[in-house]
Amino acid sequence: EAFEDYEYMVLANTALGGGYQQGTSLWLQGRPRPFTSEPLDALVASAASTLRSWTRDAVALQQLRDELGAWLSAADAAAALPALQVATVVGVGAAGDALYFNFQGSQPAASPLVHDGNTYYKVGWTTTFDASQGYGFTVVPDHVKDNYCSGGANELWRSYVYDDWGRSAVFELALLPGTYRVTVGVGQPCRGYSDPHRVHINGVPLVDDEPTNALADGGTTIERSTSVTIGAAAKLTVLFGGKARYADGSTKFAYTFLNFLVVEPIAVPPPPPPPPPRPPQQPPPPPTAVGAPPPPQPPSHAPTA
Repeated sequence: EAFEDYEYMVLANTALGGGYQQGTSLWLQGRPRPFTSEPLDALVASAASTLRSWTRDAVALQQLRDELGAWLSAADAAAALPALQVATVVGVGAAGDALYFNFQGSQPAASPLVHDGNTYYKVGWTTTFDASQGYGFTVVPDHVKDNYCSGGANELWRSYVYDDWGRSAVFELALLPGTYRVTVGVGQPCRGYSDPHRVHINGVPLVDDEPTNALADGGTTIERSTSVTIGAAAKLTVLFGGKARYADGSTKFAYTFLNFLVVEPIAVPPPPPPPPPRPPQQPPPPPTAVGAPPPPQPPSHAPTA
């Protein structure tokens, strides 16, 4: 099905004038050009915001396929491409609230976990993404671990999760469309590591292959922020770990210790108001009893003198 989806998208891209066009073989038309930054159309963006983040709503994907087929059949390039229609889930907080997550095992044990007046959701490897919850891991490697180091500056830094084989993991959060400030904390507070730490936010590097054993401030942890714009059907995607580039130029799987995540709204429009209530239906006329005489009818014409 994925190959079929790709070919349909190529046909749509051809109709819209994207990719290769005249002067090239028919097979190439509509396909991306090598070493060229191609714009991402609304259809693809609504289904997959990054290489590791895509909708897992099978019903919504099938509806998108049907609508794309209808769009191609109509051959109306002036019409807007269909986009994935899914209900945006905000399973934590409310519109306009900042959200706080601490990644941990059994420690810290405090419940609720409060730091600087903010309450943190406690997230472990068993917290998989659930639509009703609105957050969780969507990719969990096979050798995951957590740890707690009492030498950290506070409870947020003391706890962390990682994969013991250095494989990448993905944490996702459903948000209302808007712009957010995203802050992550990574590193092992008790010692620095030569392993280059790696965190991507919606496909864009935030911590980019950075070891924690030679930081300029002499510490062993990294706190970094960025702004992210979330589209109508996208989620916030945090990918960490995986293959990283070492100082000698080699590329190997490396530890990334993830401590915490903070998401603060910068510009989030209010959600649309609910549709107006439907007008009440008129009650049907009362049934006529079986055998009862029909109701009298008005005269069809005026009486004659």
